[in-house]
Amino acid sequence: MVGDPIPTLGASQAAKPSGPDSPGSGSPGGGKKSDDTRAWRILAVPLACLAAIALFLILTGEPPQPPPPPESPRTVIRVLLIKSAPEIKLELNGAWLLVPFPAESGDAIPVKDLGEVTLSAAGWSLEGEASTQLPDVSEIRIEPAVLVEGPDPKIGLEGRTYRGALWIRRSESGQLRVVSGVNLEDYLAGVIGHEMPLSWHDEAVKAQAIAARTYVLRERRPKRHYDVERDTRSQVYGGVMRTDARAQAMVRATKGLVVTHEGRMVTTYFHSTCGGDTIPASWVFRQVKRDTPPLMGASDCTCQPSKYYRFETQVDFRKIKQVSVALPLKSLEVTHWPRGNYVRQLILVGAEGKEQRWHGYSQARSYLRLKAPAFTATLDEDGLGATFKSRGWGHGVGMCQFGANGFAKQGYDAAQIMRHFYPKTELTQYTPDLR
Repeated sequence: MVGDPIPTLGASQAAKPSGPDSPGSGSPGGGKKSDDTRAWRILAVPLACLAAIALFLILTGEPPQPPPPPESPRTVIRVLLIKSAPEIKLELNGAWLLVPFPAESGDAIPVKDLGEVTLSAAGWSLEGEASTQLPDVSEIRIEPAVLVEGPDPKIGLEGRTYRGALWIRRSESGQLRVVSGVNLEDYLAGVIGHEMPLSWHDEAVKAQAIAARTYVLRERRPKRHYDVERDTRSQVYGGVMRTDARAQAMVRATKGLVVTHEGRMVTTYFHSTCGGDTIPASWVFRQVKRDTPPLMGASDCTCQPSKYYRFETQVDFRKIKQVSVALPLKSLEVTHWPRGNYVRQLILVGAEGKEQRWHGYSQARSYLRLKAPAFTATLDEDGLGATFKSRGWGHGVGMCQFGANGFAKQGYDAAQIMRHFYPKTELTQYTPDLR
């Protein structure tokens, strides 16, 4: 396990010896002989009892060991895979149960090795080599028939392979919504390789696993039908990869570790390349009203190997539909936040002198199709376009992934990487009561 270990009683904190022979108790043998004799008589009975117990253990073998503590319930993550579709294509190999929901609507239907099948919302039919008519309920859950230790069983969906169960809900309009219910650690194995190359340094990949675990646990939504989406609106979950064994190993190496600040989990944002500086979340996310120490940003990042560390982009304003002022532009002004050239506002002044102001991250970066929220701009002489000198790819908040790999190559372990990108935090073992 990486990171800061749970504090234990170290050598410098070990209990000091006490009793008649300990320092400060006087020199040994300083009492009278009668006192010594009385002391031995007092100790005789407990010493005899200890000897009897030792003899019993020798004759009867090892004392019975207490049973191991029960396993904690598995944490299930609900991932929205398909928001709306009239039918879906599945691959069901092995033994599965089709469970109507609510359960009182009918008994579970066992199926085995059906192979490729199509599940249609029209009448809840399961079409393959043999058709199966399902109960007329609002939801069908496809769950493993036998729960076994180890990674969850696999199920095919639309050309991808996922672990765990599928919960398929039919809307009143006859569309299907598909949610994957997957064990947390298996979910993470399906995330980290889609968010970071698994060929990168071990400590960087471990840092990614810790960030992904903390993020998804913070994002759980018990009152909703799913917790997270499968793309960049949450974090990218692609199911089982070819490099699954390495992904599983990196997740196991960080099992249960989350990032906390003052006893609470941190929203561990991450991105590809910061260009040298990460920044406070409120600079780019309008919904963030108050910055906390872990999301205040950090400098001196080692993300130079990224091709987006520094780059240029040419933009033709005639092709940007969000431009509402008259072209050609009279001027183009960029205002910056105090660090890293991150853009606060982009101000366009049209031919008639009218202004248009765009928020740096949510508007300017998006409208101009720039990968970076940090840039300078030079207006072309004709006022119809501009050259943008940019740094970074992504929002610039939290962990810079290229930077994490750079620090790992310099000898940082995953815990040190996390402390750099999320200041004043620590790694903690997750428990269900942690928020």
